[in-house]
Parts: sequence; structure tokens; C-alpha cells
Amino acid sequence: MLEAGVKFNIGAKGRLVLAGNIYINSYTIIDVQQQVTIGNRVQIGPLCYITDFDHDLHVDLTQPFHRMKDSVEPVTIEDNVWIGAGAKILKGVTIGKNAVVAAGAVVVKDVPADTLVAGVPARVIKILTQSNRGNEVS
Repeated sequence: MLEAGVKFNIGAKGRLVLAGNIYINSYTIIDVQQQVTIGNRVQIGPLCYITDFDHDLHVDLTQPFHRMKDSVEPVTIEDNVWIGAGAKILKGVTIGKNAVVAAGAVVVKDVPADTLVAGVPARVIKILTQSNRGNEVS
């Protein structure tokens, strides 16, 4: 299910792979130049940003920003993941099954399965178990 204002920007060679039972809340943007894969039962909060690319670190001030070379690495969000409001998922990241990304987190490296990550940059805050799942973020 997609709420109002969700936007997909898919480049000419980009591939967005969406599994079933996905919920994407309002005004989330997913930018794809290579590949973004989103698994089953994934919930994405409002105002999130997911991208598989950024611009190369070499800045050429003679070129418009949008013409600079991109650095591209695929993003994978595995099954049963919850991404809180305003989170940013950047290139090359895999978010493991059953993980929770707290609101406002900026994810720049892989998130292990069954963990809660938070912060800028995101880091593991808690290992999730069956007994504590569902009480992580309020």
C-alpha cells in the first residue's frame, strides 16, 4: 500500500524490486539508478529517503551538480523490516530480516538481522528477540 506523495525516481538503468505486503507512508522518496530491493512485510514510515547512489567525492565546480559522476551500489531491505519516520537509507546497504530502523536514523552500513538501529550514523542499539519485539520504538 502506498500513501499520498510517495515518489519513485527510477533511472534509465534502474530496477526497483518490490515484494508483497509492503506499506510505504506519505512523502517517502525512493531513488534508483541501479537496484533497490524491498522484501515482504516491510513498513516504511513517512518522509523516508532510500537511494542506491550518491555523487563521487571529486567535486568539479565547472560542472552542474547533476552532471557529476555517480557512485552506485544496490540497496536491499530484507523481509519484515520496519523503517521509522524520516529515516535515510543510503547506497550499498543491506538491512537484515526483522530489523528496525529508528525514526530519523541515517543508515550508511549494513544492518544485521534482528536488531534495532538508531542515530546518525545508525548503530545497533538492541538485539531483538521474540520477547522484546514490538516494544522498540514508540
